[in-house]
Parts: sequence; structure tokens; C-alpha cells
Amino acid sequence: MAPRDPNKLLRYLRWMDYRDRMQRRRFLKMMAMAGAATIGGKTLAACETDDADDAPAATDDTADDTATDDAPADDAADDTADDPDVDDEMTNVEGYEADGRYEGRTIVVTDFGGAMRDIWREIAYDPFSQLTGVEIVEDTSDSALLRSQVESENVEWSMSQQGGSTGILLGQQGMLEPLDYDVIQRDGLVEGIDDEHALGCLFWSTVIAYNTETFPDDPPGGWEDFWDLDNVPGARGLYDWPVPNLEFALIAAGVPMDDLYPLDVDLAFEKLDEIRDEILVWWEEGAQPPQLLADGELDICTAWNGRITDAAEAGQPIAIQWNEGSMTFDTFTVPRGAPEPEIAMDLINFMSRPEVQARMAERIPYGPIHEGAFDHLDDDIMANLPSSPELMEMQHERDIDFWLEHEDEILERWQDWLLV
Repeated sequence: MAPRDPNKLLRYLRWMDYRDRMQRRRFLKMMAMAGAATIGGKTLAACETDDADDAPAATDDTADDTATDDAPADDAADDTADDPDVDDEMTNVEGYEADGRYEGRTIVVTDFGGAMRDIWREIAYDPFSQLTGVEIVEDTSDSALLRSQVESENVEWSMSQQGGSTGILLGQQGMLEPLDYDVIQRDGLVEGIDDEHALGCLFWSTVIAYNTETFPDDPPGGWEDFWDLDNVPGARGLYDWPVPNLEFALIAAGVPMDDLYPLDVDLAFEKLDEIRDEILVWWEEGAQPPQLLADGELDICTAWNGRITDAAEAGQPIAIQWNEGSMTFDTFTVPRGAPEPEIAMDLINFMSRPEVQARMAERIPYGPIHEGAFDHLDDDIMANLPSSPELMEMQHERDIDFWLEHEDEILERWQDWLLV
């Protein structure tokens, strides 16, 4: 029976929606494993669907994951720039010359739209088109549509940006082409982002954000402080999703970041019990934390780094505590049966080059996936990038394989826990 309390009733209704979507996802996974998957509705391909995919698209804002697979189509979808006037600096990428190698050919690429699309167009799509002659048409990423295209053998997309878990899961289910690492250069890439079917394209983090007027001199130092209701005052907010909250709870319980995985789920929920009733807001959209913090409704909250950096640079009284943040990445993928796959592989290589990755980081606070990008960046830019050497040491990386295996049962437990 549905609960009577209005807040719990809202959570109950949301849980019913989550449960329906999970059941569809389980069905799709089972059918994919059997080699005969069919699409009966939209699927949340991975835990990042509300987390990662919106992060990047949200800063136009940034996964993070709210330009999820449900990302609304951008006005630029299905459009290409007419005779783009590309800055010569943008075409200055080692290994690429204006040779027109793909003149007269066309590819469709997808991303999460918004500010991120504008940046990809400026630093990658238009320069690559000018150098190679290929026409690039833009569309919006949607994992369910990608599956439908592959299963119907009517694939329109040559390259598609996906969340980290989404990209890897699609590869496991046979929805993607293996990436051609003879074309895509691995040298210099951050370790661990070069999956067989999905290559990391940018890093983003979930961090502690706080109001600088509440904490002018002694900001919260990490998750133990977040859990310290007696000595660290203020209204608190958490993202309404088990990942990465279970990680944070374990860190608050004293588990070292290097020993988080496999997660002790029971211990994490026991620790979450301590603060559940003190959470004023369980936020759902990436734009909420900076607004709630700036308005003084919250004093300390989890948030996606890109949103907070943008708000702080706009003069809002908020800041990031990078210590013990949770870092993950989005991916480049090539659908199985994609037209012009060789051009897609070349474009992925171009977009992962250090020069291009550095230009991305200068425009939006996402971390480059190429270590050489930092040679092109000033210290003030690097101070806000999740994958900069200094900040990487302060954080942990999400174990995507663990969440792919355990997300469904943990999500079900999470919703039950919120309704207690």
C-alpha cells in the first residue's frame, strides 16, 4: 500500500516509475544476452543515466547525467554548420593536415547537446570537417535509439557519445563496433579508459559543494565532516541515487578510498541511516545544487563539478571541496554496423588528441583524457579539472564494472530505504 505521508508518497510514486524502468532494462539485458533483444521502451542503460550523461551536457548547463539518454534534442540536432569559418588554431593538431581525405562523404555524430555540443562543434566537428572534407551532421545521443538502429540493421549514426557505464554495457551487449586502436592512438591516454568498444572522452566528478558564507574559513574537509552533524552545521543535500552515495557513506565510515570496491553495501546503508532524516533535499537535476547553495537553502551538498565551477565563476558564494570526490567519464562509441566506421575512428582519434582535449578543458571544466593536454593548460584552468594530476590524487574512480553487475538490486534497495 502506498504511504500516506506526502513526502514518502512522492518517493513511492517515483520508485514505481524506477521499478518499471528497471524491469524493462532487465528484459533488454536478458534478450541481448540471448542474441535477440527487442526494444519495448526506453531503458536506463546504466547507473549514469541520471548521473553521468547529464553531467557533461549540463553545463550550458554540465554526466551530468542529465543529459542522459533522455537528453532533449538540441536546436542544432540534424543540422550542420553552413560553411563554418574555423579558426586556424583549431585545425592545428599533430598528425592532421588539410588533405580533404573524406571529401564528398557524410557522417552523423551524436552528443548530449547544449553547451557541450557547441564546444565539440567549435573544437572538433568543424575543424575535422575543414581538414578532411567530411560533412558532419549532429544528432542527440539516446542509447535506446542506438539499440533500435543496430537491431533493425538501419544504423544512421557513425559515432555516439555515451555515459561511461552505458558505453561499456552497449559494448558487452554487442551493440558497438570494436574500436580500431590502430587508428585511435592510445599513447598518452589516462590509464583505464580504453575499453574494447568505448573510449573515455572526458572526466567529471561528484564532489562536496558548500556555501562560502556558511563556511568562510573552515570548509568541510571530506565525507566525515559531511556526516558530522554535531560539529559541522548546516542544511544538507544529497543526490537521489545510490551511486556515488554508497561510496561516500563508506568513506565517512572510515573505509580508505583505495579499498572501496567491492562495496560493502550493508555498511554503506548503515552509515546512510545516520543522516537520512537530516537531508533537507534529495536532488534530481544537476542545476539544483548550485541554485540551492547560492540561495542559502542548503549549506553543504553533493554536486557535479562543472555546475559548481560555473556558478562560482559567475560570482555565486559557493565552492568545491575536491577531497574524496568520485570521478568517472563519458565515452566515444561506434554503433555496430555504423556507416563510414573508418571516418568515425579517425574522428575519435582527433577528438582525443591532447590539443583538442586541452581546448575542451579551456571552455568547460571537464577533465581531459589525454595526459599531454595538461602541457597546454594554465594552472588556473587545471585547478578545476577532475583529471588534473593534483585533483586525481584527491579522488577515487568509480568502478563501472561493479555497478553494471549490481546496480539493479542496489537501486531497488535504495528506493525501499528511502520509503522507510
